Amino acid sequence: MTDKTVAGAEDILSRKTLPLTEVEAFGATVFIRHMYADERSMMEQSYMTAKPSDDPGGFRGRVLVLTLVDADGVRILEDNQAGDLIRNNSADEIERLFEVACELNGLRQTDVETLEGES
Repeated sequence: MTDKTVAGAEDILSRKTLPLTEVEAFGATVFIRHMYADERSMMEQSYMTAKPSDDPGGFRGRVLVLTLVDADGVRILEDNQAGDLIRNNSADEIERLFEVACELNGLRQTDVETLEGES
């Protein structure tokens, strides 16, 4: 026998509370959250079928509107605000936040290149 805890179906299938990462941005503190696997899959699928004109914020904007949250883990941006997010902030700040969101959510460079090439 082992002293290790073995996960059962209930452990695996119950919705988890995912951690937040604190980041300084926009002159304040924001949090970037992990996405649930189903959220990431839906985001990837919707991005692959979107036309560029349907997504003015691009892939970076879409990832950030899904992952920028307040201290309680509640999204602070709506889906339709991706374009405003990208238009109204510096490329450096958006890229820095995007890189954190990608790292937290297992989005590798090849994933990003593939998805950006789909639109």
